[in-house]
Amino acid sequence: MDSTTFRHAPYRPRFSRDYVSGGAFFASNIGFAGSTVMSFSDVLGNHNILVALNLFGDFANSDVYLAYSNLSHRTNYTVRRSSTAPTSSSSRREQ
Repeated sequence: MDSTTFRHAPYRPRFSRDYVSGGAFFASNIGFAGSTVMSFSDVLGNHNILVALNLFGDFANSDVYLAYSNLSHRTNYTVRRSSTAPTSSSSRREQ
């Protein structure tokens, strides 16, 4: 077969699952809680997506993390967005 007859097509990334992990439990003070991490990338490893979720009772008290990395050029970059649950400080009564 002559290699000059091959059809050239531009590369289009197709994401596949690289890593998935998770766990869950129930606690009497917060109810259901769980954690999940998922990572996806294309065949060449040029594009990566990472999703993480920590769930504590409901979505208002949960942490979400989403990141996209582009490693296909000499200058690599990552765009991320995270949302964390507001923390409440515990107050002590002074006696």
